[in-house]
Amino acid sequence: MSSAQNPEEPTPEMIEMYRLNRLMGLPQTEVAQRFGVSQPTVSKAVTKVEHWQRSQFREEVSLFRTRMTLRLEHLYAEAMQTWAMSKTPLVVTTTREERGNQRQASNQESPQATTVITTRDTPQCGNPAFLRIAMDSLDQINNLWSGEIANSSRQSEYRVAGKTQIQVIEDKIGQLKELRENLVAKC
Repeated sequence: MSSAQNPEEPTPEMIEMYRLNRLMGLPQTEVAQRFGVSQPTVSKAVTKVEHWQRSQFREEVSLFRTRMTLRLEHLYAEAMQTWAMSKTPLVVTTTREERGNQRQASNQESPQATTVITTRDTPQCGNPAFLRIAMDSLDQINNLWSGEIANSSRQSEYRVAGKTQIQVIEDKIGQLKELRENLVAKC
């Protein structure tokens, strides 16, 4: 990573300058006098501490998002697999015994019983609860990362058919939600 993305950790002296200026509210000139440095040096130290803190926070947020995304993707995969299994045809098997015509003749044995097995396959559209869990997982992944996409100027400048990439993604999400509703309605 470049130093702009992951700035070098500030010295304890810089952190103290930051604390006095930003947290305690002392003017930078007064902080400079306490440390025997110029005001621009204090300004640079404060800026460096702020950049470092932001990078630390960004890394933590990114790790959290990544962990949550992995969990949600696992949940999505399990829900889709379970939904697919719930679509397997329902097999109904009935068994009944039938007896042939009974004859009155005394010299004949009693009629044999015949077992009749009937099997019927009933197609299933799947349990919509599993589909809902899968779609909710996708929505949550989208919500986790939507702030990242919206804050990226490069993403918002990219255009497809006169729309920003974000608008195209939002349109696609709308289409997916409509498809989900249609699938749930069919079941």
